[in-house]
Amino acid sequence: MARPRTGHLHRTTQGMWVVKFMLNGQRFTEPLGHESELSEASLPHLRDALMRRVNNGEWTPRTPVPRPIPASRTEPAPTYRVYVTRKFHDWCLEAGVAPEAATDLRWKLSIFLDALGEHPLDEITERMIDLAKLELLAERAAVEAAARDGHPIMETAVGRGGRPYQRRKRGLDRNSINKGLKTLVRVLEAARRDGHIITLPGVEYLKARRPRRSFLHPVQIRAFLDAGARLEQRNRGLDWEKVRHIREFPKSAVALAKELGVSDVLVGKVRRGELWSGEPGPRNRNDIPRVAILTTLVLAGARADELCGINGHHVDLAGRRLRIHRQGHREALKSEAGFRMVPMLPALHECLIDHRAGWPYAPEGPALGTRTGRRNTPNNLLQRIVTPAYREANVILADWGEEPIAHLTPHSLRRTFASILATLDIGPRQLMGHEDYRTTAEVYEQDIDDSATALAALETIMGCSLTEAHDTFSRRGVLHPFCTPGTKKPAEAGFTFPPET
Repeated sequence: MARPRTGHLHRTTQGMWVVKFMLNGQRFTEPLGHESELSEASLPHLRDALMRRVNNGEWTPRTPVPRPIPASRTEPAPTYRVYVTRKFHDWCLEAGVAPEAATDLRWKLSIFLDALGEHPLDEITERMIDLAKLELLAERAAVEAAARDGHPIMETAVGRGGRPYQRRKRGLDRNSINKGLKTLVRVLEAARRDGHIITLPGVEYLKARRPRRSFLHPVQIRAFLDAGARLEQRNRGLDWEKVRHIREFPKSAVALAKELGVSDVLVGKVRRGELWSGEPGPRNRNDIPRVAILTTLVLAGARADELCGINGHHVDLAGRRLRIHRQGHREALKSEAGFRMVPMLPALHECLIDHRAGWPYAPEGPALGTRTGRRNTPNNLLQRIVTPAYREANVILADWGEEPIAHLTPHSLRRTFASILATLDIGPRQLMGHEDYRTTAEVYEQDIDDSATALAALETIMGCSLTEAHDTFSRRGVLHPFCTPGTKKPAEAGFTFPPET
């Protein structure tokens, strides 16, 4: 059953109160009256009465009467570029939109600007729009082909400071093109109301493809985590054992630097006592925590922003549980789905213990931060941790003779966690932080390999048997262990873990 339409009130610059709503895929605006004739208290009642008629099928839209073009008019219709520029300023001024919404509107208007910008409004046809769609699809195919061949197409962009820089070009997908088409229809409807065109050209939207929801099978998970450990070991800088090795063995600085994977300048400073004399020296630039972050993404199902928001007091090593709350969503924080406790599997528990020993953190500081102790960002997770491990994992899979990972993002690991829970016969809705079970079942749960070999690999990844993992996730009090039935969950600000024993 379709959800009842509610509509929303809007006051135009001329002082007219109108109700805007969607019906059968079309946008309608129904006037209520001038502000001088209506009181603000009566506006909600008038809107509700109108929407009841709409929902009951008793409302009939007014037949729009196109404004006739005067026969005596000599100036031609404006070009699409000129008219779009004019309407952009009108819409932004009339609605008083936020800067983010104005940026989004400018982007939607620019999608078909190159193809239709120099054509007068009354010359735009359905054929021209179809050709513009095909050009955008062909451009995306060319960009993807160039990236696969190792020669990505670059474009010039302007940064926040006004400096130009080069970045990889990205083509528009079908959903983005459809957004541009909807905005194009809005522009043409406005042009018809202004009398620039008589009839609207037909617009056919692209059929959106099913999104590619990537995830990992057990053998791919094992290769992915092994890749993270290999990268962490390869980029690890000096420790006290290596420092003693540098000071005890009379090798040249160049030979020691090559052996330990550091610079010969650093070896010289260590020998002269300028570094690592009383306290540990600075870490290498690429010496960053990887294994703990990747294991948490796979075995706890945290979103990228949620993982960046995990503080020290959220990691309960004594109770073997991880507290995760939704970041940046105020409404979610008020709901059951915005706060959850995820039990730690043995592999995750041991990994976080080793991480705390090697990367100490404060209770109020980020538990899974950068090498300098600062809070990570989702983009940093993708660019510096997940993507390098994904590439290294494909090398390992090739050595094993297994199928490579085609596509991987931090959210792929979240779908992998939901699939593991489904394999363990655990309802993952609460552990995933979803309010609707259909979101988990239709979007996140995937059919991972459940052969005997794959399940044995999964047990190795989790550090326990399937039965023990099921018991770990199905224990009572997972979401709110300090609450009894019928009580409210602890306040967000006052929630603390008991001291470790």
